[in-house]
Amino acid sequence: METVPGDIPMGEDADDNAQDVADHQKNLGSDTALVSLLEGFKGPNTSVQVLTTDGSSLPVMDVEDAKASLIFIPDPVEKEKVMDFTNIRLVCPIPVEQIQNRWLNRMIPMPYHVRQPHPPTMNFLLYQMLKSYAGTAIRGRGILPFVHPLQTAHPSQTADDGWCEPLSTCLSIVRVLDNPVLGPEQSTTDLIREKMSIIQNEYLSYRDEMKFLAAFQAYLTYTLTLYFYVKQEHEDYLANAMVVLQALARHVTMQGLVIPTRAPNCRHIWEEWVAGEARRRTILVMYLFDALLAMQDGHPTYVMVELQNLPAPGPKSLWQETVRSDWKIAYTAYERYWDNGSYLRMVELWPPPSPLTIDESATLRNRIDLWLEDIDEFGTFYYAYMAGFS
Repeated sequence: METVPGDIPMGEDADDNAQDVADHQKNLGSDTALVSLLEGFKGPNTSVQVLTTDGSSLPVMDVEDAKASLIFIPDPVEKEKVMDFTNIRLVCPIPVEQIQNRWLNRMIPMPYHVRQPHPPTMNFLLYQMLKSYAGTAIRGRGILPFVHPLQTAHPSQTADDGWCEPLSTCLSIVRVLDNPVLGPEQSTTDLIREKMSIIQNEYLSYRDEMKFLAAFQAYLTYTLTLYFYVKQEHEDYLANAMVVLQALARHVTMQGLVIPTRAPNCRHIWEEWVAGEARRRTILVMYLFDALLAMQDGHPTYVMVELQNLPAPGPKSLWQETVRSDWKIAYTAYERYWDNGSYLRMVELWPPPSPLTIDESATLRNRIDLWLEDIDEFGTFYYAYMAGFS
């Protein structure tokens, strides 16, 4: 098996901090101007904050008897949290056109689609859980289950070049609905629709893959918020919103959903796993919302056949981790449990199309048990939802 260019063999990144210091010492060397500047500040209890030319921060220095050299000293805590999405490599294993055209299935089902009637109890569960996601955004009481914790962190933790902006703007705007004093509901609704129109008109111009994901997540959050928490005289906006959401999902899918097969002695970078998991979760929530709207309109619902071979929602130990070194440890254990990539697939949680043998049933049960041991609330909801069809 060939190694994908750019992979880093396990164990070779242990001395990153020391190497960063050495590289910057070599590149920057001694700075006589800095020494002269510090001499002018000499005095008791005097300190100064120094910034390097690349914007990195040196610790506050006591300039009494200050000597010489402008080097970069990385903060190990902050470095462990910073994410850089400029070089992620993901692949797309599913037919993208089927995602964009899913809204047509209500009227023109494809031959490969299988109807999936929803019992009333499943309809209620779906409604309540999706409503809770809109409530989470409005009240700011947690993080949306399809948004990674570091997507809403301070820009210093994400090497942010503006890719978070559509999502951060969305989460700020919808919070106004929880405090009418800040603005009347109608004004907020108009602003939400305006922001949705901006995303609809501009998303094709985005060049940053993670900004595209943030726009998709924002558009989905806006739509859930309008549907569950804002009284609408007309609901014709929903049809257009679903068309736009599925177009966004298509483009996100084209950018990749899963990490490509790599040599077993190479690690997958943190950013790739986070990007893939966030994209898959956002698409899954969109599919669930589409099913809810279909039931509301009296249309049939269908099995999410396009998503069947994607991994099931990822483990809590990886999704909620925000420190790189801890994530690496958790990921190593995760890969060992799942034999380096044989993760539980979405289709394995669906009712089997034909009866399984005793051995097949036991193998599947063991795999589902292993998956259940480390899922978060989103995984629990999805498991309960699919179990309702068994």
